[in-house]
Amino acid sequence: MLAHQEKRMEVLSLSLENRDPRNVEHFLQVMVNNAERWADEGWGGYFQPGMQADQPITLFMATSMMNHTQAEQSMKPILDFALHSGTTASPNLTTFTGYGELMQSMDTLNTMSLNHYQAAVSMSSRIVPRVNFQGTANKHRLVEVLNDIMLTLEQKTNSSLSLPPLLVCLTTPVMYSKHLPGMDREGGPGYSSVTPAWRDGLWHVIHKRAWVDEVEPSTVVDIWKETSQSMNPLRQLTPGGGAYQNEGDVFEPDPIGAFWGKDNYDRLLKLKKEVDPDNIFTVHQGIGWEESDRRYSCYPKLV
Repeated sequence: MLAHQEKRMEVLSLSLENRDPRNVEHFLQVMVNNAERWADEGWGGYFQPGMQADQPITLFMATSMMNHTQAEQSMKPILDFALHSGTTASPNLTTFTGYGELMQSMDTLNTMSLNHYQAAVSMSSRIVPRVNFQGTANKHRLVEVLNDIMLTLEQKTNSSLSLPPLLVCLTTPVMYSKHLPGMDREGGPGYSSVTPAWRDGLWHVIHKRAWVDEVEPSTVVDIWKETSQSMNPLRQLTPGGGAYQNEGDVFEPDPIGAFWGKDNYDRLLKLKKEVDPDNIFTVHQGIGWEESDRRYSCYPKLV
């Protein structure tokens, strides 16, 4: 393991009451408008837009590439939004001596409602490439699609629990991708370690829905179907975008392209056949997965 010296970190946490339905769309616009610059400045973290009216807007971001004055200037768009939103906001920009001190303060700083629900959760996700944050038209369309996902969910009647519909992870390897070692570049042995979408992605958008155990199996299938289909506009908006397997859609319509990329998949499948010619070790939508395999007969068909 390679240990690095601790660096001072600037950390912004924000919790914003959401009484005005327009706040969510305005918040998304600020985040989209500044996403490319913030990624290049080393900011990473998470945010949740909340629902349109009954859930707070929350954000947690950090960088080790700026001093406090620079961080204040960098975060001015979101601090101004919080100041002029017309609702109660609690932004907190803090300097920490290092990661250890930050982790000790997480309980008081972290405004993210990432608590574990005592319920089942359906999930779908998408990595959003850098190009979708470039140009006025692309930015506007991205905000529109994300806002529509939340509006669509509000109109559904079979969601049993109030779970924030979107969690956006600002954790793509932007800085690493600028200085890739030769082995991780296209054609190298490490290139197939992740879907190519990670190499140029800025956001990892996760859409979730929760339900209690008492619902009928047919309702569960409907919830999974609605969750997966709700992300179709974002898939269509991000050709070449992919998805992260650990937080991916169980019913991802293009698992090869989304999880690995076609060239990566072909290389990995070749290796799989060499070490497991009988395809003993297999998972749903994994390398070498065959839909006709009877081991997957318990999965419902959503199309």
